This record gives sequence, structure tokens and C-alpha cells, in this order.
Amino acid sequence: MKIVRGVLYLLAFGVIAAVSFSVVARFTEGGIGPFPGGTLVSGPLVEEPVSDWGFAAEVGEVKLQLLEPPRSRTTWIVVRDGKAYIPCTMSSFRLFKQWPHEAIADGRALVRVGDKRYRVALRRVDDPPLEEALKVDLKEKYDVPELYPSEIWMFALGARSAG
Repeated sequence: MKIVRGVLYLLAFGVIAAVSFSVVARFTEGGIGPFPGGTLVSGPLVEEPVSDWGFAAEVGEVKLQLLEPPRSRTTWIVVRDGKAYIPCTMSSFRLFKQWPHEAIADGRALVRVGDKRYRVALRRVDDPPLEEALKVDLKEKYDVPELYPSEIWMFALGARSAG
């Protein structure tokens, strides 16, 4: 009986901790771990479209916020030929990871690189040779041991209007 009660206490603690992290994460920019954060409000907003993302090539992590729904997360970035791409691993947390589907439905987003925010439009890459090259870049930049190509989606960062 003590073991069952102990297990129930552990489960209750886990649920309470997850809910607490989720609530706290909503008040942060970029979220906490797998929990999405709130809107990106700090840092100047760069109004002009970025023609060369080369300045982000050595950046490890960026903050990404979709406009609809307005949630942010911390993610990686890959730059190839002056264009920026956001990878999304679909293998873990597949049931909970909704932002890639939301980005396909409405790609309007903000990305914060360093202390500056940029308006972007996310578009899923559907060019297989480019996808493969980006996955090689991703593996090299982040020193990940093994990538499963079908489980990684790549999103191109394009220009968008003020809306």
C-alpha cells in the first residue's frame, strides 16, 4: 500500500511540476525546455527585410514566435548561401509539437537573433536536395550524432510585411 501511495505522490508531483513549468514558461520569451513561451517583446524590431542572414551563421540559438498562436520557443538556426532556416525535429514530442503545423497554416513569425527581432514568414522547405544539404549543415554545426532525415522539417525564413 505504501508503494502505491508513493507512486501516486510521484505522479501527482510530476503533473504539478509540468503544469507549473508550462504556466511559468508562458511568461518567458522563448519558453523553458519543451514548454513554449509568450510573445517576443524585448529588443528592437528591425523593419527592413533581411537580404543576407550571414550574421546569424555562428549563432547557436534563436527565439522564434509564431504570430498565430502567439507562442515562442528557443530553436536552432542554419544559414546557407545567405538564407536562414529553422529546423524542427519531429521524432520526439510528436504529439505535443504543434508549432510546425501551425507555421504551415500561418507562417507569420518573429525571430530574435541576439537582441534584435525580425519579421519573417516561415515556409517549409520542399526541395529534397536543399533539405539534404541543410541537414548536413545542421549535423555539422550542432555536432549531432545521427539525424533521421524524414523526421526533420526545415523552414525557410522569408520576408513578410508588417502584418
